[in-house]
Amino acid sequence: MRVLRALAMVFLISVLWTGGAVGDQEAGLCPKVLSFLREKLKAKAECKGVRFDEKVNMYIVRLMVDLGKVKMPVAAYVSKDKKILFLGKVFDFGTGELLTVKHLEGLKPKMPELRVDLSQLPSKGPFLGHGGEQLVLVASPHCPHCRKVLPELISAVKRHEKKYTLNYVHAGRLSPEEENRLVSCVRERAPQLFWDFLAQLYSEGLQKARQWLEEKAFPYDKCGKATTNQPAVPGIRAVPSLVLADGSVLTGENEIEDFIKKMDGEGKQ
Repeated sequence: MRVLRALAMVFLISVLWTGGAVGDQEAGLCPKVLSFLREKLKAKAECKGVRFDEKVNMYIVRLMVDLGKVKMPVAAYVSKDKKILFLGKVFDFGTGELLTVKHLEGLKPKMPELRVDLSQLPSKGPFLGHGGEQLVLVASPHCPHCRKVLPELISAVKRHEKKYTLNYVHAGRLSPEEENRLVSCVRERAPQLFWDFLAQLYSEGLQKARQWLEEKAFPYDKCGKATTNQPAVPGIRAVPSLVLADGSVLTGENEIEDFIKKMDGEGKQ
């Protein structure tokens, strides 16, 4: 299990490649690497291809390693003489560029499909939009990916307000009390400012969000303790997460941004 965890975290490790020569060029590398993982590291994997990379002067074996419920993309690097095997990350020593990203291009972790019961979600407004497709965003301003996707999602829902209705769940356990207090207070006392306030908070930070409230003559200094900080959503394990109308969950910046592009693409049809 320790080795599997190391593979999942994709730390750089190297191990001696024992045994004789393999077949001509790339031939035979896939089964040999899979056999090594299975026999030496007790790990199951699928081989997704082999090629020789002139820049790193090694063979690159693209793998999907089975970690139980999750399959992770991992690059195995085999020396040109096929005597040394490296598993993990390879960097350009001069520029610091992480070359492994390019070597694993097109391979993504395979996670078990997650679905959330919409009836179990917190439903406290105000809501953005008035369409038939419900969206629920679970996020925290202290998550860098959340700070990027929330303003983009708000703008997208405003563009398609007749199709979507957006609800916001504040992941308050990740935020300081003052931030939780402001989110709670604006939600209750000034719902008409709520979504623009969130956009300010996520894109500009807490201090500028307070200044923005001052410009709107909102008495944030009179806000009491956060009384409506919403609880964790059952089944949500990471932020940002976007729950769709069918209960499926998009997790992370890339998946949510792809959905926003889809929203805009459908709007042009």
